[in-house]
Amino acid sequence: RTSREKVYLLVNKPLNMITSASDDRDRETVMEIVKDVDARLFPVGRLDYNTTGALIMTNDGELSYRITHPKHEMDKTYRALVKGVVSKEKLARLRSGVDIGGFVTSRARARIIKGNQHSTIVEISIHEGKNRQIRRMCAHCGLTVKRLKRIREGRLLLDRDLRPGQWRPLTQAEVKVLREESFLQE
Repeated sequence: RTSREKVYLLVNKPLNMITSASDDRDRETVMEIVKDVDARLFPVGRLDYNTTGALIMTNDGELSYRITHPKHEMDKTYRALVKGVVSKEKLARLRSGVDIGGFVTSRARARIIKGNQHSTIVEISIHEGKNRQIRRMCAHCGLTVKRLKRIREGRLLLDRDLRPGQWRPLTQAEVKVLREESFLQE
């Protein structure tokens, strides 16, 4: 592969890993997952240390910018396991945009996947990417997140059989969809 050849990967980020090229506290980074790939890759956007799931890695700076810049409004969808029951009022608050400390989020899409009296799985889609945004939104609505997983970037869905710590190359069709989605919002 030439140094100019573009590489696009879908990584299933595991727990307790930094989404960065390096870490000054010597924690494991997502670069460990792709260390055998013969290209200088970087993560597209970030996932918190305690958040798992879909992460695109590439050496294509232009596509990375288009996916991450808020003006392009690329949706990111998460599944949050929260403590207790999620009321209609709390769901409505998540949807309407909340103040997460000096920043009011845009409207989100949120729906309950399933739940019981002990916990609820809520699917939340946002296009911003503020630090710990989903956790902060939930906390503002009185919800405690026990687990958080990003399941989708735009229309790119995390494969069920892609285990945490594994990656696969994106297909040409998937790259084309990401490009089209990121160009649509201009």
